[in-house]
Amino acid sequence: MVLNSRKGLTLYVLPLVLYCVGIFTLSSFPLPEMPSFGFDFQDKLNHLVAYFLMTILAYRAITWLRRKSQLKRGELVLFAFLFVALYGATDEIHQMFVPGRTADIFDWIADCAGAVLAIPLLMKLPVKLLGYRPADYPRTAD
Repeated sequence: MVLNSRKGLTLYVLPLVLYCVGIFTLSSFPLPEMPSFGFDFQDKLNHLVAYFLMTILAYRAITWLRRKSQLKRGELVLFAFLFVALYGATDEIHQMFVPGRTADIFDWIADCAGAVLAIPLLMKLPVKLLGYRPADYPRTAD
């Protein structure tokens, strides 16, 4: 069981932890000059995509961590969304203390929008494509 736990932590929790550390690290530096791709809201699109991916990683980690619970898929998705929304808020607060950065409510809204866009994917995709399926996980129309 210890080996399985270590393997599960490595496969399902570590990717989320590394992703969060990466975002924290990037937001600890002054804002770099970004190349323009012809539209004004590229920064918001970057937030949306980054937090969309974080939501998928959070869902995988939470599903594995809660593998012995009786939580339904929708509840696991909600926890993933709440984690990502809270992480995005704390990252914006963190940026208030970084020279050359500011907290921006619209960045946080873009973070949450990315998480919201991941929800239909998480609700519809087969669990086996997203990661661990606990034995007692309620089977839905995968």
